[in-house]
Amino acid sequence: MKKNILFYFGFHTNLIDYGDGNLGGTETVTINLAHQLSKMGYNVTIMAQNISYGEKNGVFYTGDNPDYSEPIDYLISVGSMRGVTRFKNHKVGKFIIYWHNTEQDYWDKEYLEEDSYENPNYHHIAVSDWHKKFISYSYGIENIDVVPNFINPELFSSEKEILKQKEGNKFIYTSDLERDFDKVLEKLKDYKKNYELHVSVPQYALDYAKEYLSKINNPNIIFHESLNKRDLYKLMEKCDYWLYPTDYFETFCITALEMQMNYVVPITSMVAGLQHSVELNQDFNNNDTLSNKQHRRTFAEWYNVENAAITFENILGSW
Repeated sequence: MKKNILFYFGFHTNLIDYGDGNLGGTETVTINLAHQLSKMGYNVTIMAQNISYGEKNGVFYTGDNPDYSEPIDYLISVGSMRGVTRFKNHKVGKFIIYWHNTEQDYWDKEYLEEDSYENPNYHHIAVSDWHKKFISYSYGIENIDVVPNFINPELFSSEKEILKQKEGNKFIYTSDLERDFDKVLEKLKDYKKNYELHVSVPQYALDYAKEYLSKINNPNIIFHESLNKRDLYKLMEKCDYWLYPTDYFETFCITALEMQMNYVVPITSMVAGLQHSVELNQDFNNNDTLSNKQHRRTFAEWYNVENAAITFENILGSW
């Protein structure tokens, strides 16, 4: 008999849909994981307050109906413990909190007043070994497993197509500018050649980026605002260096995988989850090799939905 999995989204701003919506990494990973688990024989539902109703790839998308009474073998509360609280009086086989960030307790304030992450009835999933250690240290939780984030390797161009676009002097930054963009500008002062710095940010960070960049008189910065995934990958193909000297605690960093798939040389701080998602970190004063780039792409290709779903299923079966 098929097991029933319900993914319940906590905090999110964009519409959860099954098309090519402008979603964040948490939503994108969860939706693709849900589709893969459906292929593997599970009955899978995604529930959120802001959602497009329908069915896609065997997954049912539904709003939060207070009369929802379907049986749940695995309740997976995404990004916060809201789902756990929502279904605490429902018949559920296993309660799972699917952590993606470091500030989860901020979103869970009202729920933690009546409940606890340390409740022995709850299981926890982190997205990297660093993330697991952070959760355990911060909240005293021990029953934590790891399912790494992932990309879709099929969305990337061939090596030949990518390499012919590289010119050697193009940098790229694609995160919220609040994640230490000032350090990018400082580091580029040591770059002695002419350069271009291509900047794109998530939709939620667009207003801040516009205001920040309007105050900088630097003709070498090309601002692309917020790009969809296809256009963002096309931009990465043309760039040589991913400059991300941040102190921000990335729990995994999907962007790192995307850059390495596009043969963009990583120049990062290697803090937190970056240590698990970046291979052969460099400096722009070093001469990177084609062998390094190929190694990074092979590394990134392993992080795909098929491997993530197998890991996820093994964890479910171990509880």
